[in-house]
Amino acid sequence: MWMIFLASDIGFLLGGFLSGWQIKRGHSAPASRLRIMFISAGLVPISVFIPHAPTLALVIALGMVVAYAHTAWLGNLTALVVDLAPKRILGTAFGVVACGSVAGAFS
Repeated sequence: MWMIFLASDIGFLLGGFLSGWQIKRGHSAPASRLRIMFISAGLVPISVFIPHAPTLALVIALGMVVAYAHTAWLGNLTALVVDLAPKRILGTAFGVVACGSVAGAFS
């Protein structure tokens, strides 16, 4: 199970690295972060196959991909808020994001 948490750590690091790499290559910060978020969101639906995986190794591997994609998306979402929100309302913007996260957790 520790491998799933390792994949989450890699998602935060690699998601930020990839968007930063794109920014260094001349892309705008919001576009780079949205691109990584789009790719990550495309990986998460494989989670529906986890209950049907025939082996424990495949369950863990699929869980790792989903955990990686989720944290890469989340890290870039956090950075995207900083990129787009004016400094005077940055705290309020993060409050709205946190409220949405809690509302999603209740669903």
